[in-house]
Amino acid sequence: MLSSVHVVHQDQVAISIIARIMDSVGIHCHAYASPGELLHAPALACPSCVLADMLLPEMSPLQFMHRLREDGLFHPILFMANRVELDSIIKLLQQGAQGFLRKPLNQMELLEGVQKALVLDQQLGPRLDRAWRARQRIADLAPREQQVLSLVCRGASAAEAAAHLGLSARTVENHRLRLLRKLGLERIAEAIRLCAELELLSIQGYFGLPPALAGRGFAKASRPAAG
Repeated sequence: MLSSVHVVHQDQVAISIIARIMDSVGIHCHAYASPGELLHAPALACPSCVLADMLLPEMSPLQFMHRLREDGLFHPILFMANRVELDSIIKLLQQGAQGFLRKPLNQMELLEGVQKALVLDQQLGPRLDRAWRARQRIADLAPREQQVLSLVCRGASAAEAAAHLGLSARTVENHRLRLLRKLGLERIAEAIRLCAELELLSIQGYFGLPPALAGRGFAKASRPAAG
């Protein structure tokens, strides 16, 4: 399987050096002069990783990471810089960056960092892609379906959800059937597992939960008007 590293850097000499090192181990290198070029490029195939200079035009490193996630791109990101404050590195790592490389780049450290990122992307990429698509489908549910999903995924029975929402049990069951169909699932247990997976990935920093799952505990949900 062809691996690729996507380099965001304004220095063509640095890009040439990185490309030569990647080519020596059979990793294809794509170059972009700005974050916008990468964000408008075709979807990246797995396994891939992003190697970005800290001094990005157009946006900060954190903004760049958030924009990638908003577009559903969760490939590991490595940052590189001559000098950067420790607090900045810690913040990037806490937000999900895969690592940091100091310039001038050491060939062995570069290869080790990129290869670890590619292995991670190969293992995690399909899982994140499925989760992202599910997250989008949940966001597209009707408001009442989202409310029912939130309650059920936090342990409420159909009767408890009905009482909480001021609906009949039959109406809640109809909402459950519709939301399962829209999510491409057959059983409510599958929806519960899906919500747990999304919450775990959110805790790990890959993306935020859709609004339907952002609350903690079904009893904290605001009571909507009956209907």
